[in-house]
Amino acid sequence: MGVGIAVALIYSDAHAGTTGTSFGGELTGSGRSGLRDLSGLFDYVWQFYFSPMTEMVPITEIGYRQIFVEQFLAGTFGSLDVRQPVAVYRVLEVAQGVGLLAVFGYVIARWDLVRRRGAQAIVLVCFTVCNLALLHLAAWQDLSEAGATLLAGRYLLPLVAVFGAAVAFVVALLPRRLGVALGATALAGGAALTISGIAMSVVRFNA
Repeated sequence: MGVGIAVALIYSDAHAGTTGTSFGGELTGSGRSGLRDLSGLFDYVWQFYFSPMTEMVPITEIGYRQIFVEQFLAGTFGSLDVRQPVAVYRVLEVAQGVGLLAVFGYVIARWDLVRRRGAQAIVLVCFTVCNLALLHLAAWQDLSEAGATLLAGRYLLPLVAVFGAAVAFVVALLPRRLGVALGATALAGGAALTISGIAMSVVRFNA
């Protein structure tokens, strides 16, 4: 992610002072002061992903679990007012952690396959790293300027295709029956979360 952050820093510094961004103008990063404090930026990124592993004073309460699990995978609706049961978030957090370990494990174990699809792998990795680097940079600028970050799970929607490719990669390499069962579970779980989110929102605002 370091290369992506460096590219994002250069781009943002060159376009500082603009009033809008590709994220609908919400993650604006209104000034340059956040760019000068690179140590603060990296502290923020470290705490975002590894806050349970550090004794540092929290920079923000918004981290990996809130963005990647609660808002992106399971969903929080109605301006974060409507939420899934806590158990749903816990199960998804564990499932996502196991899934990431499986992806990295298979990348190492099947490196020959990854090398044969090197161009596609590079595109997926660069797309993911650059998206996350830009999001973290914009969030850090907002945090530096306004004392709050507007980073939200919906900004990860461009990564849905990468997420799907990672699931398909693992499913394809598992034994056939297990792979089919896992793939069906992922699709059914996603559909169930979508329907339940819509239903909860309807009940919350129209009951």
